[in-house]
Amino acid sequence: MNARTIQRRRARRNGRGIPGWVVTFGDMMALLLCFFIL
Repeated sequence: MNARTIQRRRARRNGRGIPGWVVTFGDMMALLLCFFIL
């Protein structure tokens, strides 16, 4: 394991990083933008 992997695991344990809903929200906004622009 390298240092980056260890840091990522620690960040996940500590609750840092982006929450799961942010990814879903981003996907939904991208789909809506594409739908209404096209």
